[in-house]
Order: sequence, then structure tokens, then C-alpha cells
Amino acid sequence: MISDKYGYKILPEKGLILKYYCGSFTLQDFIVCTTDTALDSLYDSSFSVINDFRDAAFSMGIKDLHEFVNLMKMNKNLYSKRSITFLTSTPKQTVFTIMLELLKNEPLINKKTFSTLTEAIKWLGYHPDEFASIENELEKLKNNLVTPSV
Repeated sequence: MISDKYGYKILPEKGLILKYYCGSFTLQDFIVCTTDTALDSLYDSSFSVINDFRDAAFSMGIKDLHEFVNLMKMNKNLYSKRSITFLTSTPKQTVFTIMLELLKNEPLINKKTFSTLTEAIKWLGYHPDEFASIENELEKLKNNLVTPSV
């Protein structure tokens, strides 16, 4: 699925969901992206997720993030045991992911922030032979969107 602000690709054979975000994101944008992914017929709430935030800017405050986390926790299809990574390239993006982690405040979802895709893939436990194909799929998502500067 591709919109003008995000794209995702579900790789069921790898148990992985790739998400790419670009431009300015509000709470509503984040909810729509998450909901769109969950409505996909290939979606499985146990799949690991790589969220690429490196080309995105989040215009959400702590109240918005708290609302987002609460909405996710109320939906068992969205909030289940899994591992999630965040790719960031700016301090603001990193702070955004740290705030999400602090608000989540429980061990069900294992989250970690990285600055490189390779480290994120390693942390999720994929074999090095799979790195190139995962990177290629993420690049396809990026290339299908017009990437505004952050």
C-alpha cells in the first residue's frame, strides 16, 4: 500500500512488515497508516516491523502520542507480542521513538531505535543472506513516494 505520506509492504514469508514514512505526520496520519496496514489481508499482528522514519517529521505532542498508544493497546489486532524497530536520522525522530517507548510502558512489544537498516535487521534476527532483499523492498517503497525534505 502506498499513499502520499507512507508506504508499507508485508513480507509474510519473512514474518516482516516494512513501513516507510515521509513528510510531516500528524496523529491522524499515524493512525490511518497503522489502520491501513492492519486491514491488509496479509497482515499478522505477530510479524516484526521496521518503521523507517528517516524522511519524516512528526508534529505530535506528548498528548497525541499518549492517545495513539492508548488506541493501539485497545485493539488486540494491532497490539500483540512482537518486535518493532525504528530507523531515525535526526534527534527529533529519535526523541519521538523514545517517547513512544516510555508511553508504552510494558514488555509486550519489544522496540528499539537504530540509525542503520543493517543493525535493525540484525537485531530482529534475520540471516545476513536476507539483508539485501529486505533493503531492496524498503528502497522500492521509498522510490514510489515523492520524498519531501524534512
